[in-house]
Amino acid sequence: MTIGEGTGIKLIQSQDGTMALRTHTTHKYYYKMTDDIKIDFDHDLESCPFILRDYDNQFYLCTIRHKYKLASHSSFQYGDHVYVNENGEILTLDSVNKQLVVLLPSKRYSTFRLIKNVTDRNTGTFVVSDDHIFIAGNSKVYAYTWGYWKDFEVSVDTPLFLYFDGERNYLLSLGMHSFSIIDVNEESVLDTVQVEDWVDFLAVIDRFKRYWIIHHSSNPSDPHVCLDIYEPQNGKLTWTGRKNFTPSEFANMCVDAKFNIVISSYHYGIDTPYVWMATSNYTHASDIALHIRNSDPVYGTLFSLGNYPAFVIGSTGYITGYEPYVSIYDIYTQDYYYFKQENKVLFGDPGLSKCYTWGGPIPNKNALLSAMEVIY
Repeated sequence: MTIGEGTGIKLIQSQDGTMALRTHTTHKYYYKMTDDIKIDFDHDLESCPFILRDYDNQFYLCTIRHKYKLASHSSFQYGDHVYVNENGEILTLDSVNKQLVVLLPSKRYSTFRLIKNVTDRNTGTFVVSDDHIFIAGNSKVYAYTWGYWKDFEVSVDTPLFLYFDGERNYLLSLGMHSFSIIDVNEESVLDTVQVEDWVDFLAVIDRFKRYWIIHHSSNPSDPHVCLDIYEPQNGKLTWTGRKNFTPSEFANMCVDAKFNIVISSYHYGIDTPYVWMATSNYTHASDIALHIRNSDPVYGTLFSLGNYPAFVIGSTGYITGYEPYVSIYDIYTQDYYYFKQENKVLFGDPGLSKCYTWGGPIPNKNALLSAMEVIY
C-alpha cells in the first residue's frame, strides 16, 4: 500500500501491544510492525546545513546536531541576507561599508573577498541568479556578473526585498510604495503595481508559479494581514485573488521545496506558524503547534530547509524570563527538533532551499558540512 505524499504518518502502539503505522486522518493500520519490515524515510534532515545569525550579527553554520561559528573580521560586517553558491562560497552584503562579502570555503571560511562600492545605499538586500548578483540601491537595482563587474542597472521604487524567478528570468522587486517585475533579458521594468496603503512586504512563489505577497494594512483602526496573489501574464502582474487570514500581524513567510507556504503570525497574544499545503491547492491554512518550555512565543526567524518539506523557525528570546530557541519542523511527518540558540532574522536563502522553488544556483551544501567537519 502507498501512503500519499504529504499525508504524514505516525508510529503507534495499540492496546494489545501491536506496533503499526497510520496516517493522521484514519485509525486504520497500514502496516503491522514485524522483524521483516523496514522503514526507509526518503529524506534526512540531519544532513542538511543552514545558516543562523546571532544578536551580534555573527553567522553560524548549523545542522540539527552540529554548529560552527564563522570567524568575525574587522574588515566587514555580516549582513541580513545570505546566499551560498555552487562553489560553496557564502555571500552577504555589508550594509555599513556598502560592500559584497564573499566567504571562501578554504580553511573553514576563514578567508574572504570584498567587492567594494557595489551600491549607493546602506542596505543588506540582494539576490542571486545563475548569471547575476542583483543588489538594491537608491531607486535602482544593480546587476553584477559573477565576475563582480556591473552589467546593468534598472530604475525602480527603492527595493526592500528582491526575488529572482528563474523560470521566467524575472526579478521581483518589492519597494516602499510599489512592486515591479524586471525582465532580466531585456534589462527593463515590465510592470509596476502601486500600493500606497500597504506596509511591510514579503513574497513567496507557489506551485503554480504565482507570487504570494503578504503585507499589513496601513489603517491603524483596522489592523490585519493581507495575502494578495499575482501571476505574471504577458509581462503584466495580474491580480488573481486574496487569501483570508485572521491574524492581525505577521513576522515572516517562506515556501518549502514542495511548495508548501508557511507564515509565522501573531494572534491572540501568541505567534503561531500557519501552513498552506500545495497538495490541497492552498484551499485553507492549518496552524502548527510548537511549544518549547522556556521559549518565548515570538517568532522572527523563518526559512525553508533544503530539498525537504521542512522549515526552520526561531523564537527571539527577547521577552524577560524566556530563552531563544531554534526549531526544525517536518511538515509531512510532523516531527520536530529544537535547540537553544540566539537567532536574529536572516533573509535571502539561509536554508539553501530557494533553488527548488524560485530557481537560481544550487548551493553546495557539502562545503558547509566540510567546514563543520560533519560527514554523512
